[in-house]
Amino acid sequence: MGKFSVKGYKMKTAIIIIFLLSSCFSYSRNNYLKIDSIEFENRIKKIENALCKNNQDSLRNIRNDIQESFRKESKDNLNTMIAIIGIGIAVILALLYFPIYQIRQLKKKILAENKTMQDDIIKQKKELEDEVIKQLYELESTVINLRLKVDPLSVEAENIIKILEQRKIDISSLDKISEDTKNKLFELNANIEQRKELGEKLTADDYFYQGFSFYDNEEYQNAFDSWDKALRKNPTNYDALNNKGTALHKLEKYEEAIKCFDKAIELKPDFNEAWNNKGAALDNLGKYEEAIKCYNNSIELKPDYSNAWFNKGTLYGKLKNYENAIICYDKAIEFKPDDYQAWNNRGNVLIYFGKYEDAIKCFDQTILLKPNDSISWFNKARAYSLMKEKNEMLINLKKAIELNNEWKVSAKYNETFKEYWDDPDFKKLVE
Repeated sequence: MGKFSVKGYKMKTAIIIIFLLSSCFSYSRNNYLKIDSIEFENRIKKIENALCKNNQDSLRNIRNDIQESFRKESKDNLNTMIAIIGIGIAVILALLYFPIYQIRQLKKKILAENKTMQDDIIKQKKELEDEVIKQLYELESTVINLRLKVDPLSVEAENIIKILEQRKIDISSLDKISEDTKNKLFELNANIEQRKELGEKLTADDYFYQGFSFYDNEEYQNAFDSWDKALRKNPTNYDALNNKGTALHKLEKYEEAIKCFDKAIELKPDFNEAWNNKGAALDNLGKYEEAIKCYNNSIELKPDYSNAWFNKGTLYGKLKNYENAIICYDKAIEFKPDDYQAWNNRGNVLIYFGKYEDAIKCFDQTILLKPNDSISWFNKARAYSLMKEKNEMLINLKKAIELNNEWKVSAKYNETFKEYWDDPDFKKLVE
């Protein structure tokens, strides 16, 4: 369809109207002049004859003939003009309707094309979203729950100063502190805030311990600020440096965290927790060889340090070095038998070896230690799926979904469930 111009049609319509009016006028004028010249001569002759004969009746008749002739001519001209105008109006209406018809057709075509484009965009968006989700969950299934362990603080009881009620807080790892210790931290922080409101100047130890409470509540920026203030008052506090580094690690500021760990190690070269934490930061930066060296340093300083063994196993899992990963997880469990994360990750590695029954035993141990750990229920379902035990797979997957509804999406894209993606019972569970 050619390009349509409304302005062009207006010009054409105006030209046609002017042409039709001019034609009507020209026709009427020419016709009138033509008739007038012939009749005029005839009537002049009649009038001359009548005058010569001095015949009044003849003159009257001539006058009547002239009037009748003009009436007839006017009527004919009028009919002719009406016919021409009618034709012109019909032409104009046709010209006006044609562009309107074209506009309507063009509008329909544009709307249809827009709808098709929108449908294509929606379809492409959905396909892209599905592909991204699939890739994410494929990645998740590869290293599922391989979490690194950083130690906010590992301070022996004798290094804890007496504060307020002269009570000591024994903290081995803030990630694993007891409810009693959490309550003490809460009371301690409340007391520090109260003293702060009364205008009392806080000490380095006040800020140092207040950081624990913030860290435990996952307020990592506030924890960082507290430990930073403690260091301003006591720059040689290597524990505060280590803690500040762990807060930065949680904030995903790994380069800055490493600087804190380096300073802590400089002040205390045998600080095995700081070596482990530095390894975790390097691990997250993808500097795997350097990370392994740090984990090894931590283990060399404290061979029974389970967190360093765990992190080293996690790194080997990322590198698909499953034999060494199993060795490291075994060591972590040897020195800390209640480490449910180590049991879970050991089970994951066994899945890659095809040792599904042994993997299920690991997940059972994880669930025994932490019954509400949805990841272990999900991994156990994966193992049963690979063993083609549908009923057990559905039971464990159902439990995982009850604990965390997000496992519905994971199950749809995790390759270990591929055989059951079209199964009615499976689809009913994950829809």
